[in-house]
Amino acid sequence: LAPRPLAAAARRVGETPGRAFVYGIVSLPVFFVLCVVLAVTIIGIPLLLLLAPAYLAILFAGALVAAYFLGTRILMFTGRYRVGNAMAAVVGALILAGTTFIPILGDLILYALCLLGTGAVIMAIFRVRNYEL
Repeated sequence: LAPRPLAAAARRVGETPGRAFVYGIVSLPVFFVLCVVLAVTIIGIPLLLLLAPAYLAILFAGALVAAYFLGTRILMFTGRYRVGNAMAAVVGALILAGTTFIPILGDLILYALCLLGTGAVIMAIFRVRNYEL
């Protein structure tokens, strides 16, 4: 069974991939602006030392979410998926690792997928719901 936060974030990607990707992209400038603001204040320097590893952890969690989401989709397509299948994460991780072999474009794809997952993590953390009118 997949851990609940991972499954929740992967569901967010499935429900609203565009919104998850936008949240992931927006997280980059927000992080850099916060770093600059915190770096110029003496009080903010200890906060900056906490913020940088926290954002890197969210990016790493985004990569895990992207791997699980991709693996789940691939295994569903082949008919081998079971709920919470650990094989989904392995297949997705292999796909993410395989993108690094594509010159230049592969790194961009990998980073875009990580941002997609990061946005989903942010949405899952703040529980942003998709309300329909």
